[in-house]
Amino acid sequence: MKHKNCSFIFYLLISALVIFDLDADTVEDSDCYSEIRVRRFTKYEAVLGEDFRIECPVTFCNASPPEVRWYKDEDSGLHAIVISDGDTEVEWKHENESAGKSYLIFRNIKKNEGFYRCLIPGNMGHNINVSVNGDTELTTAPALTTESPTQSVFWHYMHRVIGILAFFTVVIIICFTAHLLHKGKSQNTAAPSLGPSHPIYEMNP
Repeated sequence: MKHKNCSFIFYLLISALVIFDLDADTVEDSDCYSEIRVRRFTKYEAVLGEDFRIECPVTFCNASPPEVRWYKDEDSGLHAIVISDGDTEVEWKHENESAGKSYLIFRNIKKNEGFYRCLIPGNMGHNINVSVNGDTELTTAPALTTESPTQSVFWHYMHRVIGILAFFTVVIIICFTAHLLHKGKSQNTAAPSLGPSHPIYEMNP
């Protein structure tokens, strides 16, 4: 009987774990959104008269990347970059099924220094500082202030592993407890003794 109880509890907890996992995946999918991952304080120094590009990393939820627009951030506000003038181009590079980069390319760069931003629907990147007064090209970018996608995946699977270990610990404790209770009950319900026997005396005729 105890084995049946343990099996029932085991299947019950397995079902709960599967339902929880499916629910977690549903929530995770619903929370998925496109995001620009331009690092804070990104700075480029270009060589006057050369071709030059700046990049805008983007993550998204499916194989269809969002539309990326480039703007110049000035005191009077954001101004869209005019692509048809021949001095600038926009190029997209697909990295994998959920990430890519948009490039703003300057042809024969002139005094285009200033702050640039890339935008997608619902998200705006940090300022990208471009200066055109150096004799070498320099690109520097400090670490992201937000958690990287690799770290997010690592912690996601760590949480699942911890949950599975906790689940099996609970199953073992429940089955062990049921075993002890069943053993104690068996000892208490042992068959009673028949009592002391009386000698039988043979009667002489």
